[in-house]
Amino acid sequence: SGTNDDLVFTNLEQALFFLALDNLAASISVQRDGAPVWSRAVGRRIDRAAVTSDTPFVVASVSKLVTALSIARLVEQGRISTESRVPWAEMGLTRDPSWDTVTVRELLAHSSGMPINRRSWLDDPGPCSIPLADALAAPPTAARTTWQYSNGNYCALGLLVEHLTGASLDAAADDLVFGPAGISGPYLSTDGLRA
Repeated sequence: SGTNDDLVFTNLEQALFFLALDNLAASISVQRDGAPVWSRAVGRRIDRAAVTSDTPFVVASVSKLVTALSIARLVEQGRISTESRVPWAEMGLTRDPSWDTVTVRELLAHSSGMPINRRSWLDDPGPCSIPLADALAAPPTAARTTWQYSNGNYCALGLLVEHLTGASLDAAADDLVFGPAGISGPYLSTDGLRA
């Protein structure tokens, strides 16, 4: 509090300045005991209105953390183990038999041999299960067991969360991650962006 807060908020102002240089919009908020104590926002929304500290942001790959936390909660509940083989068939996914030994841990660690193919994971319309089906039609890449970042790993994990919970990924994440943390408001952008 006091002088220490002034220094922290000055540093946050500087961080926001640098974020604004490389991004269309940025927002930083600080809360203590559930109450807002500081917030700033810069830039424009997709509808060109000014960003506020309440503007929703697409967090892109940061959402992998939410998927990983959802898996962790399911592990805590004993519904799966990180050492479990991915139940592709139970999830309704056709695959090359080489995928049958891939574990949940390998998906989490980006070491499953999932192909990179950034264009199809990010640009193709429809659910991620469409490019995932293409990826699973061939054996894992030679990079299996080594780290190779691919969105396909977390597409598969999201589908696994849905399979294990019987709920959509956003509903499951609300129950497993956001609800217990007292967070409301996040949503998936798969049905389109909001303002």
